[in-house]
Amino acid sequence: MKRLLGYIGERLGITNTGGAEAVTGLPAEQALSVLRQAYADIHDMILIYSLDGAMLYANKRALETIALEDVGKHPLFRADLLVFDPAGQRIEQDEWPIFRAIRGEQVVDLDIIVHMPHFAPERAVRHARISATQTTFNGLSRDPMIVVNIADTTSFRMTEQRISESEAAARHEGALLASIMDALPIAVITTDREANILRHNAACCDQASKLEIGRDGSPDAIPPTCWSEMGEALNREDWPLIRAVRDGATTVRQRVDVPAAAGGMRNLSISAAPVRDATGAIIAGVVASEDVTDLVSAHRALNDRETRMRLLIDGAHDHAFFMLDRDGCVATWSAAATRLKQYRAEDVIGVPWSTFFADEDVAAGLPAQLLATARHAGRAYHRGWRRRQDGSVFWVDAVLSAIVERSEVVGFAEVARDLTEQRHSQAELKLRDDALLAVSQGILVIDARVPDQPIILANGAFEVLTGYSVDEVIGRNCRFLQGPDTAQADIATIRHALAAGERCSVEILNYRKDGSTFWNALSISPVRDATGAIEKFIGVMADVTERRDLEERLRQSLKMDALGRMAGGIAHDFNNILTIINGNVEELRDDWVTGTVLRERLDLIAKAGLRAELLTNQLLTFSKRSLVTLHGIDLADVVANMRALLHSLTGDSITLDIRLQDGLWLVRADRSQIEQVLLNIVINARDASYDGSAITLEIVNAPARLRGREGDALASEVAAGDAVVVRLTDRGIGMAADTQARAFEPFFTTKGEAGSGLGLATVFGIVSQTGGTIALKSDLGVGTAIEIALPVTSAIAVVDSVIQPATSVEQGLIALVAEDDDDVRAIIQRALERAHVRVFAFRNGLDTINFIRADDCHVDILITDVIMPVIGGVSLFKAANAAYPELRTLFVTGFNDVDIPLDPERVHTLPKPFTGKKLVDALNHIMAKVTLRTEHEVLMKSADASARQRSH
Repeated sequence: MKRLLGYIGERLGITNTGGAEAVTGLPAEQALSVLRQAYADIHDMILIYSLDGAMLYANKRALETIALEDVGKHPLFRADLLVFDPAGQRIEQDEWPIFRAIRGEQVVDLDIIVHMPHFAPERAVRHARISATQTTFNGLSRDPMIVVNIADTTSFRMTEQRISESEAAARHEGALLASIMDALPIAVITTDREANILRHNAACCDQASKLEIGRDGSPDAIPPTCWSEMGEALNREDWPLIRAVRDGATTVRQRVDVPAAAGGMRNLSISAAPVRDATGAIIAGVVASEDVTDLVSAHRALNDRETRMRLLIDGAHDHAFFMLDRDGCVATWSAAATRLKQYRAEDVIGVPWSTFFADEDVAAGLPAQLLATARHAGRAYHRGWRRRQDGSVFWVDAVLSAIVERSEVVGFAEVARDLTEQRHSQAELKLRDDALLAVSQGILVIDARVPDQPIILANGAFEVLTGYSVDEVIGRNCRFLQGPDTAQADIATIRHALAAGERCSVEILNYRKDGSTFWNALSISPVRDATGAIEKFIGVMADVTERRDLEERLRQSLKMDALGRMAGGIAHDFNNILTIINGNVEELRDDWVTGTVLRERLDLIAKAGLRAELLTNQLLTFSKRSLVTLHGIDLADVVANMRALLHSLTGDSITLDIRLQDGLWLVRADRSQIEQVLLNIVINARDASYDGSAITLEIVNAPARLRGREGDALASEVAAGDAVVVRLTDRGIGMAADTQARAFEPFFTTKGEAGSGLGLATVFGIVSQTGGTIALKSDLGVGTAIEIALPVTSAIAVVDSVIQPATSVEQGLIALVAEDDDDVRAIIQRALERAHVRVFAFRNGLDTINFIRADDCHVDILITDVIMPVIGGVSLFKAANAAYPELRTLFVTGFNDVDIPLDPERVHTLPKPFTGKKLVDALNHIMAKVTLRTEHEVLMKSADASARQRSH
């Protein structure tokens, strides 16, 4: 109680506990308010009463434990409550701690037992330790109060009781165990972890008196001298008991030989095991030993007799011997017979001999015929099929002899030999030869014992793979498959494996009989004889040329993709720079009259900017990041419009033959990009052609069901599905293999300074961007063929409208501009302001969104970059569209791989780089669409109104 009051003093900051005069006391209600906070977290039950016994406060613990409804219904005052001391003597109510404290007594740590009938049975009896005293709480309260501290000790008392009961049960079990041990006929010893004996039974003492393992008439847990069943001496560390208490090992019936007190040896059967506590820790050991000397002697004698008999019956391992009774049923069985027929003796004794014959022989009466022959002639011979227990059959050579006693046949003896292996040997050899010839891999067998290691066997697949017949290669070394391009490192790997007698797997370039090459996945394995010497090598060959070609194409595709990402990133960043350069040059050119020196220099800068713009567009096209619009395109119409231009490109010295199939399908592509593709491939063909040669441009429909036919050189290269194929061939200088591998790389050229290296790279990017494929095949001195497959579409062909140049736009337009590049943003803002557009410009999407939320003015169009920090253009579009549902959006970007919302009426794009005039032209085009749509809607509404009027 003093500790509790001290704790309250600490919680309340009261350090002077000298008495009530040390602190100015508070009225009871105020003091109780303070005490509620102090006692809220106390684990024990705290109850406060007035001096007249009225409940003033009970803490949360008391309310939960005693289930008080309120402080006015304290169960201690219930008439049916019973209180006892620990000895079970009832404590009357006037002697309860609360009433003693009211009388001025101090009750400290009183243990009681409380019976509460109003509680559930499992909670009706509780143990508690109670303290009660009068106090002013060190002067906190002006009036003294009774404080009662109750600690529920029920769990503690129950635990004490269970421990006491467990100890009693353990004593009872110990006595029971001792009785059981003494009743056992075998010797049992329990020890501690150091193998010191804790308990032993009476049989242990009897056994110790017969053996040299007792000290002063008492048994030892470990005999000083003993041997294993095999005659090996056992030391202390190997004794089963030691292994049990040390390692936790369990031993069951280990045979041990121990010297006998009367001389000689006694045979013991030892079992030992560890004893573990509840945690699994070893706390003791137990060992049991049984004297089995007489049993061992009997077994030895029996085993000797059985061994002699078994040697007699099973002596001939190649023959099975068994006997039949006079009726032809099995009388004896042998291990050899079990090996041959799989039947165990217990399963076959007494069964008819005919059980071992094939069904057709039994049906024909063969077993009875053989018994009759042996009975009359003394023996019968049989070579034929017999049946094992599992139903399988084997070919047997058997002799059945009659056993005669006093001129009477009393039984039969059969000696049988399994000849199945010999019978099947020829068939198996033929089967192996057939299997060797049937496999799809080429197989060679090489004689390792001859210095030149010649081929001694080859299968049919080898002939198909190499073109050599078996007769041509027998006796030759395999080096004839090598050629000038075979890697010396691969040859060295094979030679090292053959010299070391190791397995070897290598992919090596080999040559066929016709001189063509193929990649050979060669696996070589040694074959050793019974002495371990290598006598043969087995070589397995597989043509993996196609797989390696696919791997090379994959590597090339990955390389092109990496180059594309790099080129696209460079072009995108450079487009921002070109927007600044071209935009500012355009503004300056407008300020200077044509003919002035500065104007001419500005014109030169503008031309250079256009060339740079073309270069970056080619890079973006190669990287498949250029901004394009895919529509249904009629290639026949495209070629018709370009025919004159294409002929002018080839000139008079080279013939251009254009062949178009009637009824060409529409392809999904960008018209201007398709024109670029045709120009680039024709120019490349022209530059590679000789004077007087011809170039053929052919465009045909290519249904999926007809593509990939034999003889189509590039059919395997094009995409699946219906397509329109553009095929261009020339008879020019052609390309070497290494040049073909790099033909589509950007900046790779064979034309020296005259070439940019972007022609075929641009074609590759355009075709890939449309979802098509491109393939190239070329031979030096023969020419080149390019085949492009473009996916077809069911869309209607679209002709793009032409945007008329303009210097201003509709009056009163308001535009939001979001562009993270300050210089580009300045170009946009100046161009729009010169076109009389009111502009609100911001450096990122977040600032733009904040403006939209803070300002309620009308906005006509949002002009935004796509990729910006903080918030990108697409997210900005969604936020702006929520505020302005009729808002038009113009994305300015150089990439097409961003998920820009598709809405032709409200969402538009302008590729970088651009100038102020291009921006204004695009804005005019967008607003013109808005006007046309509005006028169309007005006309439709008017027509609907007229129709309704006529109907009335």
